[in-house]
Formats: sequence, structure tokens, C-alpha cells
Amino acid sequence: MAGPPNLHILHPDGASDIAAAVEKLKREMQQIREYNQQMAKVIRSEFDSYVAEGFTAAQALQLVKAKLTPPAK
Repeated sequence: MAGPPNLHILHPDGASDIAAAVEKLKREMQQIREYNQQMAKVIRSEFDSYVAEGFTAAQALQLVKAKLTPPAK
């Protein structure tokens, strides 16, 4: 029979790793925002292209969603 679950998720040395990751994320926030803005433009352009080619908005949305959804395992 297995022992009790390990409820100590953060070890003392792991806390500094998390703090470093948070600081890195803070430093990179502007780049993340710019990346997201560009990706939004690409996705919107793809949607608009489907509609321009005759797909309905609902069909275009389904096509875009299908490309953004990871394949099922």
C-alpha cells in the first residue's frame, strides 16, 4: 500500500527557481504582448481569408479553431 501523498510541492530550493521564473516573465512581458498581437493578426487574417473565399463566418471559425486545437491523443 502506498504511503501518504507528498504535500510538500515546493522545496526550499525550488522557491528560488519559481522567483527567477517570475522575474524572467516580467522582463519578457512586452515581447509576449507583441507576439500575441502579431499572432492575433495572423489568425484574424486567416479567418478573413476563409470568409473572402466564400466560407460562412461559422465555417471560417471552425476551420481556424481546428488549426489551433492540438490533436487528440
